[in-house]
Amino acid sequence: MELARWPPSLCITFLICLRILTGILAQETEGEPTDDQNDLTASFPPLEEHAPVHFATENSTVVTSQTGSTALVPCVVNNIGDGMVSWIRRKDYHLLTVGLTTYSSDERFQAIHLQHSEVSWIRRKDYHLLTVGLTTYSSDERFQAIHLQHSEMLSFFQDWTLQIKYVQKRDAGLYECQVSSHPPTSIFIELNVVEARAEISGPAEKYLKPGSGLRLQCTVLQSTEAPAYVFWYHNNRMINYDVDRGINVTTELLAKTSTLTITSAATRHSGNYSCVPSNAQPASTYVHILNGENPAAMQHGGRGLSWLQCSPSSWLLMISIATIAIS
Repeated sequence: MELARWPPSLCITFLICLRILTGILAQETEGEPTDDQNDLTASFPPLEEHAPVHFATENSTVVTSQTGSTALVPCVVNNIGDGMVSWIRRKDYHLLTVGLTTYSSDERFQAIHLQHSEVSWIRRKDYHLLTVGLTTYSSDERFQAIHLQHSEMLSFFQDWTLQIKYVQKRDAGLYECQVSSHPPTSIFIELNVVEARAEISGPAEKYLKPGSGLRLQCTVLQSTEAPAYVFWYHNNRMINYDVDRGINVTTELLAKTSTLTITSAATRHSGNYSCVPSNAQPASTYVHILNGENPAAMQHGGRGLSWLQCSPSSWLLMISIATIAIS
């Protein structure tokens, strides 16, 4: 049986269609990854797993806190991966925390973990908490936190701050923030603990004439935070509000200063004056209101130059005694 012969035009059309179909199949085959390519791509883990651990907190940072306050020792880590953060007190190599678990019997120590979305803003001059995350904690509506996600790498920053409540002088020293990478990597933070104290300007004892003005200025020194209040005492009486007794007290907490003024001092204003801040050691001064007394004699405690105030008859008696003794 003889095969039917196709017309030349039909054969040409068939060959063209076959060529086009072959090209399409070839392009699809080139676009698909081979098994080798799939294995090669899968062998690369995410970038952050290969990035080394990096501390955003500088090594040898010094943190200063005053006794009785809460110290925050910072440790911000980038690319921590599966690593665990530990805090170690270097002076005795005492393990304080691992992750969020505290291993010290001293409950004042605690690790605080803040993710990037939990960043807090604090105004340092008065330690006022402004925002936590996107929540504003200030009554001043001008303050607001804005979170801009520039890069996914931002989410790899983790804050592992060591919190120490009611700081004491013995807490001062070097603290190690260690990440359990391979090998472990660390930074060291120095905690400096100061004891705030009040100081009243001028001499420890002051002498005034009745009717003179009295001004006592008290400054809180070596303080890392503003006091909650400053009380003034005259002997054992608190006098911040004794306006009817001629006493006026002006306190600027952020400036850590308090001023006591008396426009016209009287003998009843004599005595010991104490400046007592909420978070610092107090200071005292003694005020003498002279009631016809000699200031020089009082400044020497009634001694020293008081012999110069003898009457003429006393002088004659002393000279006579001296003459008899010599003869």
